[in-house]
Amino acid sequence: MRFGSIILASLVGGLIVLLGVYLWQPSMQGATAGKTQSAFERVIQSKTLRCGYVIIEPGLVKDPTTGQLSGLVYDLVMEIGKTLDLKIEWTEETTFATEVEGLRARRYDMTCTTIFWRPNLMQHIEFIQPYYYIPVYVVQRKGETRFKTVSDINRPDITIAGIDGTIPSLIAQQDFTKAKMYSLPNMTAYSENVLSVVTRKADVTFVDPFVFYGYAKNNPGQVEINPSIPPLRLFANTFVVLKGEHELRTMVSAAVRFLLDNGKVEEIIRKYEPTPGSLMRISQPYVSAK
Repeated sequence: MRFGSIILASLVGGLIVLLGVYLWQPSMQGATAGKTQSAFERVIQSKTLRCGYVIIEPGLVKDPTTGQLSGLVYDLVMEIGKTLDLKIEWTEETTFATEVEGLRARRYDMTCTTIFWRPNLMQHIEFIQPYYYIPVYVVQRKGETRFKTVSDINRPDITIAGIDGTIPSLIAQQDFTKAKMYSLPNMTAYSENVLSVVTRKADVTFVDPFVFYGYAKNNPGQVEINPSIPPLRLFANTFVVLKGEHELRTMVSAAVRFLLDNGKVEEIIRKYEPTPGSLMRISQPYVSAK
């Protein structure tokens, strides 16, 4: 009897375990089904990388007639697509004010516009391997003689032009607390920073070579880079993905590193560089044997 009771108890226990597994499986399947698909998983399944982008020359230029994109960033992103065997879909035109929100809403997988590597963005996004560095200069009216040092700008009688939330405004808030700000709305074209100096609404602004040379090319003799003050900032140029998308970040970063190591990024930079040497290169992580 005792042996039979043991067998019976074992059978009952086994049935309970099986019943538990049966009841547990649907709930697990439901949890799996309800899991949000990562951008990396979607990209791998669809073989397509969706881009959010901001039109800003010469990184991205849109033909007003055909809508075709071109530019430094366009060429680089298309090379990334070739390297990873992915189709590049230019999904949504956005702005610097809204591009991170588009990532968070998962309307696209990556911002395919140059973004400066800035710590204040790190809580929301992850940065891809940088592909070059860019300086930010003090830009003033042609022939201006008042500004020999940064102290000459950090005065109550000096006005700095900057679009809200962008680099000129951030630098002014951090380094030039005594100066006044001429603030422009966040959706304003970046060239308006320089135009504000030309029209004497401000005395200086802080922009990179692309913005400066882009304006100066079409408006010669109006503005200049201050010859006495070195760059106020040096930023790594990069793309970004949503916070937590480690697999997508490492995959795209590896593609950028491959293009850097094999000269493709240098080829693209030289095609669009406003003046030779105005963009700073990424150093190679090796030394040639002698």
